[in-house]
Amino acid sequence: MNFKKIKIILLAIPIILINQCNFKDSYYIAPSPDDIEKLGIEWCHIPAGSFIMGSEDIYANKNEQPEHEVYLDDYYISKYEITNAQYCAFLNAYGKNSYQGHDCIDLSSSYCMIYKRDGQYYVRRTYEDHPVVEVSWYGAKAFCDFYEWKLPTEAQWEKAARGTDKRTYPWGNHEAYYNKKYYANYNQMLLAADGYSITAPVNSFPQGKSPYGCYNMAGNVWERCNDWYDENYYSYSPFNNPEGPSYGSQKIVRGGSYGEISNFMRCSFRTKEEPYKTSKLVGFRPVKDR
Repeated sequence: MNFKKIKIILLAIPIILINQCNFKDSYYIAPSPDDIEKLGIEWCHIPAGSFIMGSEDIYANKNEQPEHEVYLDDYYISKYEITNAQYCAFLNAYGKNSYQGHDCIDLSSSYCMIYKRDGQYYVRRTYEDHPVVEVSWYGAKAFCDFYEWKLPTEAQWEKAARGTDKRTYPWGNHEAYYNKKYYANYNQMLLAADGYSITAPVNSFPQGKSPYGCYNMAGNVWERCNDWYDENYYSYSPFNNPEGPSYGSQKIVRGGSYGEISNFMRCSFRTKEEPYKTSKLVGFRPVKDR
């Protein structure tokens, strides 16, 4: 699938409002890596154990096969996708918009709700709690490395999304619109029928939570994983803590977005993107060991 394309270390109240063009945007001064609780990230614990990864149902693509059992050590994953506010805070602490020679975020995109002025980064009003988009894999990796976290492996992402009962979606097996209720922010072929024409706040759709309490692992934005992509990886992946192929040209993204129909939001659905690219449809969430 083809997608389009903070070092200030101050311990302070994180939000300072400033005037600009007759409206107020938000300026975030980030905590240092030694005081990361101030970022406000909540974590869901995923216990050690095995689960069935992949799918062989009638909707499954070749790259989702074969179904196979995977064992993972326990880990923690962010309850929510990383928000504009959190990523803005990171940029103001990190002090630059590049990592390993690549842009972290495309500030020129009209879909990017973060901008830079006078050397500082700001979030456009009302989008503070929406997932950050237009972040490359390198930008997501920079965030995780700065705070000594990681991007999830593809296996970690899928287990956090579906649990151990082989469910189709994080909430179960029924479709994303069920009993007159939306379970995710996705493309229903009716503009904003679920209440959002683009991204939704990261704590939206609580009825769509995963078995471990993670929000929006289906829809809203695609989420970046650490693994390189190989269509045939499931045919040779190890049983214990698989970390993906050792090399490749594209990185895994998972979960679907506000721009896709429900089939793309299935927990087992796999696709990919070049790590240097950015998209209005793609964000991320981190994991940690403890």
